[in-house]
Amino acid sequence: MATIRLLALLFQTLKNILLSLIPAKDREIVEDIMDLKLVIQQLNTHCFDFIAFSDWIAGVFKMHCAPMRDPWVDEMNNVFHRAYEVNEVTKEPMLNVSMIVEALRILFSILEAMKLDVANHQIRLLRPLLCSTAVTFEKEYFANAHKKNKVNFSSSSIWFQRNSMTMGCTNVKEVLNYAVLNLLSCSSMCNEFPNTLSFDHTRLILLRADIRQLICIKICTILYKNLVHQYKFNKEEYLSPEKFSPVV
Repeated sequence: MATIRLLALLFQTLKNILLSLIPAKDREIVEDIMDLKLVIQQLNTHCFDFIAFSDWIAGVFKMHCAPMRDPWVDEMNNVFHRAYEVNEVTKEPMLNVSMIVEALRILFSILEAMKLDVANHQIRLLRPLLCSTAVTFEKEYFANAHKKNKVNFSSSSIWFQRNSMTMGCTNVKEVLNYAVLNLLSCSSMCNEFPNTLSFDHTRLILLRADIRQLICIKICTILYKNLVHQYKFNKEEYLSPEKFSPVV
């Protein structure tokens, strides 16, 4: 009975996650197929058809997950199918519990990936709207925060003025471009970003890391080419485009 209760909880969790991820038009069939009372009854009488269930859930995954998940879904389906072994004596199918457990593990892993796929799809749909309203949102956010004394712009102001003096320029856009590029510089790595760039902090950190990696690759490439010239190695072999196209 304890095993059945755990399986009932597992199927209830699976059903709830599916209903939260799929469109409203497809929820009715999930409600019908994953009728928990019927599932528990079939599990109790050992007549639950895991193969039919696997074929159905595989179809749901392929309809709503990214195409790159298809091999993973096929793997899950194959494990469910292989879980039925034929008894050599009675010639009747036997259920391999270990393989069912493995198939269910893969199933829930795919569900986690499906959450990401759905979230990414929603972000792609919302991206144009988010981009078009980002400036307005940040203006309102910082204006309200400043009004309530929740943020101090003095450090950002000093940062901007310092870069303006270095450039000898008062054009806001030019100074801002120069100042942000300095934040991305690898020669003088800053430890703290202006608080007005708080929404862009992670993006700037990653961008700086990418720039630093490209610079390191370029330095290594220059050193390599110098060594090839210095030791008079075969240039056609050691400096062929195939060796550098992936990194330069």
